[in-house]
Amino acid sequence: MAYAQFSDGEVDEIRPIISSLLVDNSDLTGLYVKQVALVNLINTDLFNRVSFYFVKSDEIIATANTSRTIGLGTTSNITLLNNTYKVFAVASIDNNDIILDELSFHLSV
Repeated sequence: MAYAQFSDGEVDEIRPIISSLLVDNSDLTGLYVKQVALVNLINTDLFNRVSFYFVKSDEIIATANTSRTIGLGTTSNITLLNNTYKVFAVASIDNNDIILDELSFHLSV
């Protein structure tokens, strides 16, 4: 659950629904890389762009080498090396970044 401070001085609860989408494996020729398709299907008008950060175990969001910012209803592909990632969906409200959702996954041969 994410909370944000708005100009009325009250902390308002925001409950965006983050949906995932499963797609076929990519046909890249390398064994150690995978292509992942991202789709922004967030269900609120509070923000129209979401940043997705793919964070390895030795990184934090601020130092993550792999990220994408996607507008509402658009897609983007990203190529990842085999590894374990925490994925953070981050949006900005009133110049404050909030984590909307997070998940972990592992890519391997």
